[in-house]
Amino acid sequence: RVLNGVSFEVESGTICALLGPNGSGKTSILNCINRFYTPDKGTIIFDDHDISEATSQQVAKAGVARTFQNIALFEGMSVLENIKVGRHMAMKSGLLSSGIYFGKARREETRERQFIENEIIEIMKLESIRDTIVGTLPYGKQKLVELARALALNPKLLILDEPSAGMNQEETEDIIRYILDIKLLRSLSILLVEHNMEVVVDIADVCCVLNYGVVIAFGPPGTIQQDRKVIKAYIGD
Repeated sequence: RVLNGVSFEVESGTICALLGPNGSGKTSILNCINRFYTPDKGTIIFDDHDISEATSQQVAKAGVARTFQNIALFEGMSVLENIKVGRHMAMKSGLLSSGIYFGKARREETRERQFIENEIIEIMKLESIRDTIVGTLPYGKQKLVELARALALNPKLLILDEPSAGMNQEETEDIIRYILDIKLLRSLSILLVEHNMEVVVDIADVCCVLNYGVVIAFGPPGTIQQDRKVIKAYIGD
């Protein structure tokens, strides 16, 4: 069993950190929420709706966006083009009107482009590199672009899988600031998997700790750091 009786909540407007040693089931939980995996049993509730049987696309349309542990950008496309991909689900024009590109389709694309340029790119401070090919950017900037693409969905819940992984101290501090800013500016709920305890202590409201697929602790970061079960799971007796 990868996950065994796991149950926890992410309250609206809070940041919940999902912690645990390697192989404890953290990414598997994210994959269940995003419906990349299908649980054998149990229920996943989002915004008072059961999404346990929804498709990945339906979950995204409901307002769940995600970044990945390993960057999943289109390296041959520009920053702006990558961010636009995250907004395609908001487009309602049909195939015919989009093909003709007149009237409703043109107005819709103009509106969505303004949303991306005036809000997402501005929030993430990406104006100077908006036309740069993503594959030529340093790792830290690519992480920011992936975060911007997730924000383009205008989600209610943002899932971040190890947002600071592979970053140096300066890049880590930058990503922390961006996460806190977008939480306030976009009124987001955030679920993140993170190994860097400095990041967790700085930004998380509550922590859920897993070990071998079982929740062993749940509470504020300060309490979690002192929990004997958590200490044993990470460093032994």
